[in-house]
Amino acid sequence: MNDSPAEQRAVKRAGIRATAAFLGLLALAVLRQSHAPMIGVYLCTGLVMLAGLPIVIRTVRTLSRKPTPTFDLLVVLITAGCLFLHMWLEASLFVVLALLTDVLNAGIAAHAGSHLLTFAAAETRRLRVKRGAEAMEVAPDGLQPGDVVMVEQGMSIPADGVVAGGLGEIMEASLTGESAYRQAAPGSKVLAGSLLQSGTLNVRVDKVGQDTAMAKVHQLVARAARSPSRLQGLLDRFAGVYVTLVLGLGVLVFLFAGQVEFSMTRIPLRAALARALLVMLAFTPFAIILLGPLSTYLALLRAARRGVVFKSVRWLEKLASVRNLVLDKTGTLTYARPAVHEIKLFAASSEKELLSAAMFVERQSSHPVARAIQEHARAFDLEEDVPERFLEFEGGGAAAMKGERHIKVGALWFMEDGREIPADVSAWLQEKEQQGYSMVMVADRTRILGGFALEDQVREDARQVLEDIRRMGVRRILLLTGDNPTVAERVRQALGLDDAMAECMPDKKIQCILNERSRHGPTAMVGDGINDAPALAAADTGLAMGALGSDAALAAAGIALLENNLDGLREAFAASRRVAWIWRIGLGMILLVDFSLAAWAFFAPMTPVQGILMQMLLVGLTLLLCLRAWLD
Repeated sequence: MNDSPAEQRAVKRAGIRATAAFLGLLALAVLRQSHAPMIGVYLCTGLVMLAGLPIVIRTVRTLSRKPTPTFDLLVVLITAGCLFLHMWLEASLFVVLALLTDVLNAGIAAHAGSHLLTFAAAETRRLRVKRGAEAMEVAPDGLQPGDVVMVEQGMSIPADGVVAGGLGEIMEASLTGESAYRQAAPGSKVLAGSLLQSGTLNVRVDKVGQDTAMAKVHQLVARAARSPSRLQGLLDRFAGVYVTLVLGLGVLVFLFAGQVEFSMTRIPLRAALARALLVMLAFTPFAIILLGPLSTYLALLRAARRGVVFKSVRWLEKLASVRNLVLDKTGTLTYARPAVHEIKLFAASSEKELLSAAMFVERQSSHPVARAIQEHARAFDLEEDVPERFLEFEGGGAAAMKGERHIKVGALWFMEDGREIPADVSAWLQEKEQQGYSMVMVADRTRILGGFALEDQVREDARQVLEDIRRMGVRRILLLTGDNPTVAERVRQALGLDDAMAECMPDKKIQCILNERSRHGPTAMVGDGINDAPALAAADTGLAMGALGSDAALAAAGIALLENNLDGLREAFAASRRVAWIWRIGLGMILLVDFSLAAWAFFAPMTPVQGILMQMLLVGLTLLLCLRAWLD
């Protein structure tokens, strides 16, 4: 996606005006130093004023629609006052500062989101495509759903789709911020913008252009970067009051300096006007105007590159006030896949014997339970034994046979084929099921060899991430889960959470969220963005985890965590806290400098050039402070 032509033209025009004004200012400074004829001074000043004419036009249009003082009006009046006092260099310098602020604001508005996500090489080369029975070359914007496009090593995948042929490794860092490789094989889903690091893929296109996951994320980020911040809204609402106060202060200074003075002797009216202009100049809001948009834009840019998408600046601001965090368990704090927690031996003489029997069956299966047992068995040097027959039963388990060797793996009822279930087996099963584990038994023709207790594995980094979030100011962390109380309490203790609510259906989750908000204040909810959508909507701030590629997930919450890990959650909180800190420090710094300049202008002989240069320095310090939103 590119910036709109109108926005590009606006930035170009603002840049041309600022450049012309700056050149005119340089020429004026040279002429002043060389004591050149005044005609040259007038011409250079006229060039600068001509470049600043759009500010005057904008002011007149605004006042014609709504007669309320604006920041532009303050700029116009200060410039007019400088011209009236024949302060040509000062007036030109002030206009250049105003135009530079315009350029920065226009650039932020125009380029919001345009550099966050790119299609890289896919945009610059023609693609080999098979469309029906016909092979052809097309440009990336010529792709259609149903096309099969060949993607070679080093190319970016140009559209969302499914691998129809080939093998390769892809990296989705441009989408998720995660620099990890993923295997792509026939049937694998791939997303536009992913980079093929090795291999060759034939991708059947599902979505193109604006319908791809990458384009939708791009649109969300661009829309967020253009949305007004709370600071900007505050400035917009109180601009009239602020400008009126500054103008009123200028009038008071003019009257006081012209009539009273500390020596009780009057000073010339021109000197009194100059002093009033200096005091007004001290409160010009260029730095404040830049503080909000630039800091939030850089924060959104940084977050998006790390796989966190704020749908608007409002969500960035609201997350900064959150002090209570509610998390769904499955898929959020856990991997949403089973892992072996405990092995129990019955008739088997060793763990290796039990695993050998289980792998005789599970090596043939792709069921999540089978994968968990396969993963656990990797630590053992087991001989591979291929069965002659393999049968898989939905909801029960699987069986494999080879000669006289018959092995079953599955639930207890799958073992009840006329054999007697020993009491110790039944007791162990009952104990572990009460604790919330999923049970899988292994048996041969006559004996129960042993069993596996499986659980949804807690993410390794979950505790550390939550501790980091606590250090950012979150006071209370609560777990919501549909599991039984034993499982909920086990996860709560493992992660050091404050509370856990078990057996929560969607309606109960909503009630829990509402209770947290009423008792403990602003509350954020983290879930998968689909099953937890009602609870996400009920929270002050909803964060959808693993939202990439899911329209429902991207629509479910104010913040989308694209990667399916907790790093994005930590980054989201860090971004919100960082921007809030920048605003507090920035406003304090700006007000301190403004009042210091005003005191300097009133009590000491500060020149207009010195005042404008100090404002330029303040703008520079504000830019450096805003860079803190980008840096670690």
